[in-house]
Amino acid sequence: MGVFNGMRPGGWSYSLDAREKGGKVADNFIEALVMEKARTPCQHARFVLESEEATDFDAAVKALSTSPLINDAFYIVGGTKSGEGVVIARDRNKPHESWYLNESKAEGNGFFQIETNYDHDKPVPKADDRRTNATLHMKAMGRSNVGMGSMTKIMETWPTFNHHTDYTGVFAPFNGTYTSGYWMRDSN
Repeated sequence: MGVFNGMRPGGWSYSLDAREKGGKVADNFIEALVMEKARTPCQHARFVLESEEATDFDAAVKALSTSPLINDAFYIVGGTKSGEGVVIARDRNKPHESWYLNESKAEGNGFFQIETNYDHDKPVPKADDRRTNATLHMKAMGRSNVGMGSMTKIMETWPTFNHHTDYTGVFAPFNGTYTSGYWMRDSN
């Protein structure tokens, strides 16, 4: 069993996003058979959450960046201190890239990053451009208005929230609060 997101109150939080659509099922299955220590990204995250070593942001980032995975993934990790935030783009056997919050300053986004299932340095698909609108919403909100309610509102506002959205979570590990929701779709 694994977890899609989690938090160690007073330490760090993480959320999982699919990368490269989670990979090809056959390739993932072969990876699971060949690499005996490989885990799904959810299983690995649960292992890290339960570990005695990953009690703070830096230790969590190090742990989530290691160990073979069955498929590619994004780990979005937040800490308890100003500036503690990173998106870890994972390949199966190593990090592809770790994009830290302070690296967003060059883009004029010094207090946030937007991760919507696509590598941040590549264009988003025209059919799923949540990134542009989420960036506009965050800039309009401003750093001084960041809070659980304002973040949840942005995450639930069209088109940041759209038919590609499966799950939304907002975490605050510094005080142990979170809000989350799974979005059900009408099959008709």
